[in-house]
Amino acid sequence: MPLFHPPSLRRIVSNWYRQPASARQPSCWAAINVALALAQNHGSDHLNPLVAQAVDMAECLENAQSVLAEVLAGNLDLQTVQILLGLGILFMGAKAGDVRAPIIFVSTAVRLAQAMGMHRRDAYEGISTAEATQRRRVFWIAYILDRDVALRTRQAPIQHDDDMDLDMPPDDDEILVAVGINSADNVVDATFINDTGTCGGTTTSFNLFRARVELAQIQGLIYDCVFSVRARYRDSGETANLALGIRQSIEQWKARLPATLGVDVLAFRINNESDSGFNISTLATAMCYMHSLIMMCLDQLCRVNSMELHWVEQVLSYARGLGDGSTTTSSASASAAPSLPPPPSPQGWDLLVGECREFLRLFHSIRSKHLTFINVQLCPFTSGLLCISINSFLNFEDANALTDQQLMADAAAVLRQMKEQTQSAAISKVLEVYEELNWHWTLLTAGLGV
Repeated sequence: MPLFHPPSLRRIVSNWYRQPASARQPSCWAAINVALALAQNHGSDHLNPLVAQAVDMAECLENAQSVLAEVLAGNLDLQTVQILLGLGILFMGAKAGDVRAPIIFVSTAVRLAQAMGMHRRDAYEGISTAEATQRRRVFWIAYILDRDVALRTRQAPIQHDDDMDLDMPPDDDEILVAVGINSADNVVDATFINDTGTCGGTTTSFNLFRARVELAQIQGLIYDCVFSVRARYRDSGETANLALGIRQSIEQWKARLPATLGVDVLAFRINNESDSGFNISTLATAMCYMHSLIMMCLDQLCRVNSMELHWVEQVLSYARGLGDGSTTTSSASASAAPSLPPPPSPQGWDLLVGECREFLRLFHSIRSKHLTFINVQLCPFTSGLLCISINSFLNFEDANALTDQQLMADAAAVLRQMKEQTQSAAISKVLEVYEELNWHWTLLTAGLGV
């Protein structure tokens, strides 16, 4: 995400080292350290080894936070908002499942952005084009992070869609730079791709930053539909219609993605191309993150995830009942005695399972996974294993059964490692569900019954 404008950041660094110590601004020191920490956090595998060794992310965070009180007490400006958003990004994956620090940093940043009028068109009158572009980008990053925090905490976003009139980022907003995925004709930066010759000889351009904003708009609908006070008093039919509309929006969003950003294409490039360097891995990581957000939206609509186990417990009770003949499956190999059917699947279940498959496949295909990346993905990753485990049991004759088994085995291996590091009760529970349902699946597919 274009948090810092490169020329502006270079000026900040240049001014810092040119000025005497007495004239240096705390906000400049904080901005430099946040930028260094972000570079180390998101690109350490691609930095020059000497540079990577010279930058200590923990030290950079400590430096930035050491002057944070002075920064907040100073003038309200764009740089202050950038610093807070950068800290929010860095702390989002600092500790698995802990979003307390991001709540504080992102919430404060959004409030300050509102105080500067960054959500209103009229606030951009009379300022330079370059400054206006920076402000718009920073506001949309604040908007994105606000919805990320809301989705993870199940709380209301701070910035309401009906209290802003800022135009969406234009499709041609970003400057293109050469990258070299397959050929020198391909260009990409953190927010924009332009693939030449990969789709029947045509040129495909796509603004990832705008797509991320559009996805954030969808994320903002989840709270009102599922977790708001108003949602408690809606009738089930109205809630179902709202959820259906959100799912349709997600499908429309995915339909706009170019073929070059599909899971199959990205996984193929990573696994089969000799050049799986910075750019293809960066694109895959960005898309994996967006797939995880889509999955979180869908599992919260279904109310089936590592935090909501009511329906999961019904499935487990049904599975355990197979042994005494009180329940049955739809397969002819199961007991023919009169029995109870399996619990009905939630609305949108098939769409959720399909998204779980795509997310887990893309996650597993990424070779180099920074701990921060894993921590940010941990909640949807855990829910992904849970959902595919349930689906594999309920639909054990599905055409995807064998590939799902491999996906689940790989996911369980990752979670067992994370369980040792985090001692997470949610991870332990999901692994228990996976192992129990996998046991039932093994017996059913062997034609033994239970």
